[in-house]
Amino acid sequence: MIGNKSDLEAQRDVTYEEAKQFAEENELLFIEASAKTGDNVEDAFLETAKKIYQNIQDGRLYIYFLPFCLSLNVIC
Repeated sequence: MIGNKSDLEAQRDVTYEEAKQFAEENELLFIEASAKTGDNVEDAFLETAKKIYQNIQDGRLYIYFLPFCLSLNVIC
């Protein structure tokens, strides 16, 4: 879960703590980022990619390729 616009602290509807708790309860990665300032933007992409890769390695996420699905005549 990526919280955007972290540079707008005064306009926040959800506290960092609330978002972090929600992410933990739902076993989600959590990071806040700001495209305006650039804070954590690269980290958000890198950490998300690492998490996806780890889920694939652990067998919790499967990647299907369209040619493979078509050869099985199934919808992926």
